[in-house]
Amino acid sequence: MERQRGENELLLTCREAGAGVEILRCATGDREVRLPERVAGRPVTALGPYVLAGREPRLPGEGLFQVWVTCGAPRPPEHRPEELRALVVPPGVESLGDYGLYGCRNLERLALPGTLTALGSGALMNCAALRVVELEEHSGGGCLGRLLSECPGDLEAALDTPAGRGRLFFPAYQEELELLVAPHIFQNRILGGGYACRQCVTGGQVAYTQYDGCAGRLLAEQNYAAAGYMALCRLSAPLNLSAAARRTWEGVLRDHGGDVARRLVERGQTGDLAFLLEGDLLSREAVEGACDTARALGRTAVLALLLDHCRPAAGRGMDKTYEL
Repeated sequence: MERQRGENELLLTCREAGAGVEILRCATGDREVRLPERVAGRPVTALGPYVLAGREPRLPGEGLFQVWVTCGAPRPPEHRPEELRALVVPPGVESLGDYGLYGCRNLERLALPGTLTALGSGALMNCAALRVVELEEHSGGGCLGRLLSECPGDLEAALDTPAGRGRLFFPAYQEELELLVAPHIFQNRILGGGYACRQCVTGGQVAYTQYDGCAGRLLAEQNYAAAGYMALCRLSAPLNLSAAARRTWEGVLRDHGGDVARRLVERGQTGDLAFLLEGDLLSREAVEGACDTARALGRTAVLALLLDHCRPAAGRGMDKTYEL
């Protein structure tokens, strides 16, 4: 078995695929994994079915070779997919096979390269903890819609394009079957505005005007937390954001920013919280509610940030005067 220096402990089962290499199985117990761009001197161009899943893939009997990517461990790793929290797929990978990440139930962040054009069926099945997907321009154009169909839960997409960086939040939705007694048929019902947000992605391309128009629907459903987080994402990375849409999202935050502020405190997203505070996008009540949450959770660094914002600026009544 060949050894190769790398950033992680990975036991790779591979085969040649044209001028490159396809990784058929990646065994690892690491929490954060960056797959190698090259294996055995060849570029990695594909990831096979069940490559990181809890279930073992069916491997062909011939043409396989193993490479132990190591940063100094005494023995190759055993596969523990439940440990995986973040995965970076390297540039050059063009496909991720069926059920590639099946059952990686604690995976939270996934970064995909612009070269990825094929996403297999069920590739993200049972990845219930996935919150953020980072996509370069071409993968955003080719795989974003497929990713969204695989993930009915809350999902943030960070898009890296030549025109700038975008952040889009797609709230969760649910599908349920309702039995209509008289005709004895089932009717499919969709609950939650997250489905409408996903319909703004057609052929992998985002209709930004249509997406921004989903604010009204979420507010009508009183889903203020989702609307607030969508507003934060759009304003912090305003790719293709019109002036009218900017005013709409700013209004959402000023009217309903309390929920998103508490969410940021709970997750420790101090950068996003600082953005809202610096832009004066939160009401006094929202900031006070965030302070209460920070105190309850013992988030001292976040609380210091909030209290610093609450301190009145010079010239706003803070100067003391005395009569002698």
